[in-house]
Amino acid sequence: MKVFLRRVSMTDRSPVLSENEDIEAQHPRGWRLAALVGGLLLTLALSALDATIVGTALPAIVKALHGFAEYSWVVTAYLLTSTTVVPIVGKLSDQFGRKGFVLTGIALFLLGSALAGTAQSMTQLILFRGLQGLGAGFMQTLVFTLIADLFPPAERGRWQGLFASILSLVLIVAPALGGWITDHEGWRWVFYINMPVGILALLVLTIWLPSRLSTSHRAYSGWKAWRRIDFAGALTSAVATICLLLALTWAGTTYAWGSPQVIGLLGAATILYLTFFAIERRVSEPLLPLDLFRSQIFSASSLLALVLGMIIYAMIFYLPLFMQTILGQAATNSGASLAPLFLPIAISAIIGGQLISKVGRYHLLAIIGALILLLGLFLLVRMDTMTTLLTVTINMIIVGLGIGVLQPIYTIAGQNATPVERLGTGTGAINYLRAMGSLLGTAVLGVLATGSHATGLSLAARQALAQNLGHVFLVTFGVGVAALVITLFLKDIPLRKRRQSTPTAISEEKVQQPHINGSSQ
Repeated sequence: MKVFLRRVSMTDRSPVLSENEDIEAQHPRGWRLAALVGGLLLTLALSALDATIVGTALPAIVKALHGFAEYSWVVTAYLLTSTTVVPIVGKLSDQFGRKGFVLTGIALFLLGSALAGTAQSMTQLILFRGLQGLGAGFMQTLVFTLIADLFPPAERGRWQGLFASILSLVLIVAPALGGWITDHEGWRWVFYINMPVGILALLVLTIWLPSRLSTSHRAYSGWKAWRRIDFAGALTSAVATICLLLALTWAGTTYAWGSPQVIGLLGAATILYLTFFAIERRVSEPLLPLDLFRSQIFSASSLLALVLGMIIYAMIFYLPLFMQTILGQAATNSGASLAPLFLPIAISAIIGGQLISKVGRYHLLAIIGALILLLGLFLLVRMDTMTTLLTVTINMIIVGLGIGVLQPIYTIAGQNATPVERLGTGTGAINYLRAMGSLLGTAVLGVLATGSHATGLSLAARQALAQNLGHVFLVTFGVGVAALVITLFLKDIPLRKRRQSTPTAISEEKVQQPHINGSSQ
């Protein structure tokens, strides 16, 4: 009888539970976990550093390669590829595992960095920057997904807060570092500096990142699995993203908003996105399962990422502009001028993450963070030509504290509401919307700030510019109100203390299991 019961218990075990136990056994611990977290921090810092360090070297690059006409494309090429690939690689990592993709991303980034450092023309540099962006898109998405694989939701807060704070610190350091390297070593070393850091991260993750760290939800392997890739969805999503990014990048600068080029690109993006959603409703393995948005918490997290992306980049672009054009501050170091914004972000992100891990709740903290942010944005609206640098600094600190509290929350809440088998897909969708929010913020608010880029103006001209920037901050305040409303829908759900499927995912597996295995009761 005992032999029979033991045999039944072994044969009737759920394949999902067996896989989860196998994966749990492979999770690194102790010094291996510390090394792995360090490798992920290096990976994230590398992608964030390169996104900002190149800006201060661009004048020297343009002068050396004689390519002022292609100036903006050095940045645009990076944004196009890094944003386009985010949802695609998130989904593929769910289907085929994360290790191969994150290592591929680092390798592509390093190859792009090495080639960019040897570029002999602007065309070459733009192409190699696109290759760098492709690798960065892999890295940025998968780092935050791997954190979710390594730690259960109850522990993710402190780690998501730490990684968010690293991003903020990099944004302070990168411009100054880029300027120093360009002045002392030459602009090519702005790209070469990525090599030792990237190689170290590549070695650490190759050695200590387990191949089976995440739960696979697919019942197919080999060629059958590749045939189930949503190629049509990936293609329409990529082209739609490129059309929208080009329209937002060119609008108001290269072409007028009402020009045929911008209108045509926006129309094409709309049609392609509609086509994409139609495809996603019909394929067996959609790139973006639309049923994810049936979850109120996941939808709220995604929208919060979108509006925070708009707010953060509005601060990055228009606060230095206010200080330079209205207060007459020298434009010597954009990183230092934004330190009162990013240092509070780094501090409050760590504190907020620790609080979430300790109390196991995030809803009330999200509302408090949104209220602090809204107070700071309201104070920005009140600024004028009589505002002092001290006042601007205090206002920036308040805004930074609010943003820092909210930054880890939308990732934690969104991942906690996502089935484990879709973590890559869900995290990719959230990061994609955050990136799109940053572009929407800079493009749309740029219309209101038109004509605000001059310096050394008369009092009347400065007053007019201050009014324009006041309109920018007013619209940003409206976006902050939207952020507060969104946090009201971020309801608390238990932060699981173990790495296991959400109830939704488990129920889906139970329904699909007999069909997949071809078994009958």
